[in-house]
Amino acid sequence: MAKRRDRRVAPSPGRPKNRVESAARLDQFSDSASDRKLITIFVIFFIVIPTVSVLLYCTKYSTRANRSATHMHQRGLVKTDVNYQEILTENSKVSENASHRYYTYPVLAYITPWNSKGYELAKMFNSKFTHLSPVWYDLKSQGTSLILEGRHNADAGWLLELRKGDALVLPRVVLEAFPKELLRKKKLRDKAIDLILTECKEMEYDGIVLESWSTWTAYGILHDPELRNMALEFIKQLGNALHSVNSVRNRKQHLQLVYVIGPPHSEKFQPHDFGPVDLQSLSDAVDGFSLMTYDFSGPHNPGPNAPLKWISFTLQLLLGSPGIGTRSLARKIFLGINFYGNDFVLSEASGGGAITGREYLNLLQKHKPALQWEKNSGEHFFFFSDENQVKHAVFYPSLISISMRLEEAKLWGTGIAIWEIGQGHLLAAHSNGFKALRFFKFILQQPQSTPTSRAFEKNLHILARMRHFDQAWELMTQVQRTHPSLRALKSMSIMLSINPRFQSYEETLDALDRMEREVFVGIRKFHSEEFNALLQAYCTQKEMKEARPVFVELFLRFASNNKTMSILLPGLKESGDVTAMKIFYHEMVLRG
Repeated sequence: MAKRRDRRVAPSPGRPKNRVESAARLDQFSDSASDRKLITIFVIFFIVIPTVSVLLYCTKYSTRANRSATHMHQRGLVKTDVNYQEILTENSKVSENASHRYYTYPVLAYITPWNSKGYELAKMFNSKFTHLSPVWYDLKSQGTSLILEGRHNADAGWLLELRKGDALVLPRVVLEAFPKELLRKKKLRDKAIDLILTECKEMEYDGIVLESWSTWTAYGILHDPELRNMALEFIKQLGNALHSVNSVRNRKQHLQLVYVIGPPHSEKFQPHDFGPVDLQSLSDAVDGFSLMTYDFSGPHNPGPNAPLKWISFTLQLLLGSPGIGTRSLARKIFLGINFYGNDFVLSEASGGGAITGREYLNLLQKHKPALQWEKNSGEHFFFFSDENQVKHAVFYPSLISISMRLEEAKLWGTGIAIWEIGQGHLLAAHSNGFKALRFFKFILQQPQSTPTSRAFEKNLHILARMRHFDQAWELMTQVQRTHPSLRALKSMSIMLSINPRFQSYEETLDALDRMEREVFVGIRKFHSEEFNALLQAYCTQKEMKEARPVFVELFLRFASNNKTMSILLPGLKESGDVTAMKIFYHEMVLRG
């Protein structure tokens, strides 16, 4: 445009008097054109291009975003003033888009073999998960060696279906081997790692999820500085060994290790707490940490499952304040989100426990309660009275509570770990528990079949958590008559570990006597192992106020040993009653 003006106003050779005037006008036009050019450049680069980019982005992605918003937010389902009828109507509906991931951080989902719905959901929404962890394996002591149990749980057809997607398959392995022997003996450590690596190669897994910290806590390992360091070194050794092997599915990617950790109990870290120093120490050898930010409340302190402020406090203890400096470690955290709830009994006897989605829906259908929103914890709950007029409090995740926890995870830059997508707690009641029981009893009746002790123990788990104690006892006595080889200390421990939570002190002691008289009769006389199993049950359920009277009452009947000390003293210390711990310690010393 400026050049055309130049040509149009330029003076002819026959008009010299107008040259100065024309030159001035040319300069004026040139300056004006330069200013306009700068303005145009500014507008294009700083206004037009960003605007067009935003419009293009919105055009490209708005359909996807609106689908999610329409399904939940735009329909007004994500809210605090929800009513029971909405949940009954909407609970079975899912997003039409089963492939696109809206939560861009890593997502680990656990699947349990006793809840088949989890297997179906893992296949249906494969692309929404980055890691899938079927709860299949236990690494146990066997004589002077080790054994990895659980391959019979693996479903080859299901694994084949999963591998059509991108989610990594990392089965969970619980380390149940005697920890002192394992950690002190190099031969056993190498054996444990070799068993895990071999299973990953043969089954074409992408790594494992390892759970051992809670076992080591129960055995008192973490209170011994030397053993604690050995425990951390074993995790590093396992992680490095997995990293040295490439995945069969993707040769460019090594096998991964995700480690399960519990939340610290307070700012004053105890030896059994997994703290920020441990997190930093293991960060190179471990690919992710599955943080169990749930089970905040229990039958004797009823309340929310996972208060939002507590979750934030836990992350702050481990990572410091949210920000750029914490991102490198935060991205390795899988923040635990529970897909189960709790039904607590509000009476002097207390009690109650975990419930699944189906049980929750049954309670809504039966009692038609008014749901309340607890702002401080960010959870919904309701009250109801049972047929005996005993009051209950029920806490269960809602759309808004889950949404708030996802936002908290985004704030810190962490992934999430869902326990579990089949809507059942590990030891929770199971909607098909009686079907499993009928099938197991059918197997017991087949002369050509040999049921495993694991299947027996699994049925006990389910029945005990469903609070069907009569059926559990019936199964115990039936096995005693027809398959006595299935009886073991673990099956007894399962029954005892449930009793302190749901039954009285006297009923729990009666259960121990009954097992000795009716179930284990003729094969063993109860001694220190059974005594320790009972004490362990009280410590596991955090019933320390009754653990000491049990010890005092049964001390002369059952001989105690070093393991008795390692069970009770950490339990008392964890309860926060240091005075009681010191008194108990001196009492044990006096008793020899």
